Amino acid sequence: MERVPSLSIAVTSKNLTVAAIARQLLAMKIGAFLVGVLKPDGKMINLHYTWADLYHAISWLRHENAKGAHIYIKPAGERHPLVLVDDIAHEAIGQMQQDGWEPCLVTETSPRNYQAWIHLGTPVAVAIRKTVARKLAATYHGDPNSADGDHYGRLAGFTNRKEKYRRPNGMYPFVKIVMMQEKSATQAETLIEALSSSNPNLPHKEANSENRHVETRMAHTGEAPKAIREYHRQAKVIKALYPNTDYSRLDWMIVTEMLEQGFSVAAVEVAMREASPLLEERKKGHIDDYITRTVTKAMHAIANGGSMNSELPGNK
Repeated sequence: MERVPSLSIAVTSKNLTVAAIARQLLAMKIGAFLVGVLKPDGKMINLHYTWADLYHAISWLRHENAKGAHIYIKPAGERHPLVLVDDIAHEAIGQMQQDGWEPCLVTETSPRNYQAWIHLGTPVAVAIRKTVARKLAATYHGDPNSADGDHYGRLAGFTNRKEKYRRPNGMYPFVKIVMMQEKSATQAETLIEALSSSNPNLPHKEANSENRHVETRMAHTGEAPKAIREYHRQAKVIKALYPNTDYSRLDWMIVTEMLEQGFSVAAVEVAMREASPLLEERKKGHIDDYITRTVTKAMHAIANGGSMNSELPGNK
């Protein structure tokens, strides 16, 4: 279930927004995503963000939201593991958990209306996500128009600006996280395998992790070399000053610093894979999981009051 530490920074409206966003991203386990800004005139702005990008854009997004814009989010890329079930009742949430379709995140988007994000456990093609989304929407009485496998959901920490929800005092309801848990739906793998077996032409999950790494490198060719050099540079300084440094601690320190510098999550992951000392030897068999956990932990630190800058040599 939810494992988010309490904020250690001053409680301001912006910090509360930062905390809400961080909790949503951690539950969804995404590093790159699209943020949709739907303006009052109906124009949608689609922005490809990393966590660092979004962190720096929060003030602008809050300003747009105050002017009447709706703020949405969805994972980036053709393949990802998340499905949205929109406009469900509170009772449906408990039933989904009992049935093995446990949401990784549930937000209350307006009074007594909820959105649930389901983590499928592995990146899959949009055709499979669409099939799953339609099944879940039909089973739990969600909005069928949102069951397309690639739909925006609302971003926590911002207000729902639909006029029908405006309160007598002129305020609008905030999108709130009501449940989060870092797990995949129990029934997801079984359904995905059944769908693939019954329809061999339906695109299945990615063949192997190495393909993901190749695609990531190709997608971030311009940024990755710089990120790798920066990782090597910081590792060299830390090891020179502290020869007995624990390498897992070193990884976390460098990853946190690089995210704050503005490197994308994808570039940091590539750099960590290429430059982390003795990574193949230390984390043999679970390198992907280790990288994901380290980046997530670093995002946690940034979201909850700052980074590990004070512990990095040369950043005193």
